[in-house]
Amino acid sequence: MQKSCFHGNWTELFLNKHGPASSRPDSCRYLVFIEGREGLGNLLLSLTTAFTFAMATNRTLLIDSRGNVAKLLCEPFPETSWVLPTEFPYNLITDCPRLFSFQHNTTNASCVSLNLQHNITSPDKEFFCEDSFADLKHVTWVAWTSNQYFVTNLLLIPSFWQRMHPMMVEGRFFTYVSSLLLLPENKTWSLIVRQLWSYLSAAELRVGIQVRLHGRKDLAQFEPGVDTKIMDCLLRYGLLPSLSEYENSTEMHRVQSRKMSDGKKPVDILLLLTSLQGKYSQVMRDRFMEMPTESFQTVQVHSVSQLGRQDKGFQQAQLAFVEMWLLSFCDFLATSEYSTFGYIAQGLADLHPYILTLKSSHNPSSCMVGQSSEPCTHYPKVPTCLRKDSALSPAHKDWIRVYLRMCQDQPSGWQLVQPDAGGDAVPMEFL
Repeated sequence: MQKSCFHGNWTELFLNKHGPASSRPDSCRYLVFIEGREGLGNLLLSLTTAFTFAMATNRTLLIDSRGNVAKLLCEPFPETSWVLPTEFPYNLITDCPRLFSFQHNTTNASCVSLNLQHNITSPDKEFFCEDSFADLKHVTWVAWTSNQYFVTNLLLIPSFWQRMHPMMVEGRFFTYVSSLLLLPENKTWSLIVRQLWSYLSAAELRVGIQVRLHGRKDLAQFEPGVDTKIMDCLLRYGLLPSLSEYENSTEMHRVQSRKMSDGKKPVDILLLLTSLQGKYSQVMRDRFMEMPTESFQTVQVHSVSQLGRQDKGFQQAQLAFVEMWLLSFCDFLATSEYSTFGYIAQGLADLHPYILTLKSSHNPSSCMVGQSSEPCTHYPKVPTCLRKDSALSPAHKDWIRVYLRMCQDQPSGWQLVQPDAGGDAVPMEFL
């Protein structure tokens, strides 16, 4: 579909040839992903949702070339391109009628602009209804602007669920989609490979730690005590050896010499720590330099970047993408609650993370075991069409009861889980 619907001049096609899909001989329809100003984690989750929607509705996915995403990702479709030119009239497509206006206008519209942000208004919530899906089938161009992961919401739409749920193996979906979509372009992949083989490959065990503290003006500010919480979490679940107050360099040398003679890797445990604030890495590194471990295991701390600030530039986006992928190569992950950065890493790795509750007001412990590798939908939307007399089939309702749970790190959020995962069921009146 991407190849058969490719056009050599997207601007000309949009300006001069867009019309109702039924009137076009090839019936090609397009979904245009508009990149916002959010962080890379939010953008990639939004793109994943857009890609899923495009697959379910037979639309050609095209992406905004003005931001960072198009520069970071490898072209996912062979023998064609999904990148729109910089001169494409983005302002015109985002000014197309909103969904509510389109549905209440008697004339056909050739384009619709979807605004699916976290603070989505009530009329736009109706996008997550079967009628809206049916109405959009006749629209050639759809603009997608969002900062959220809404796949869980889309799965409440019967036609979407019927088509997409067979692709979800045991409640896993993001890992599959990200393996098709979130592939680094060559230069970024080279950075990942060099870091992997220069640092991560030297360790027997790799533990990824992702530190992000939300709700503050300076996201790179150092927070005392965070390192203590991280240590408490990793020690509690046996991911790190305990530190000892007693030095025994002779035994340390004997253990390490025997390890080398047995052909084992020189580093027992590598901690890959990602954060805007480099001091966390330094504090953790100092802990293992100043005190030995009780088991005489060696622990190395590594970080890729320490930018000390949050910006929207390409360099930071590229380093963030490198770190997401490197975290995905770890054997265990400890990620910050509510962090979309962490969601990408755990999804790529298909790992249930240890969720660090660094600033949590609803969980006083240092961390909790994640119930799923799937991202959390922070702000799910329940449209008016999902009421007690909903047309969901019994099989669809049973599937929701089994595979949908409340998020652990966002009490009002939704998350796909594996069967028998436990957790709090989503309280929906139509179930």
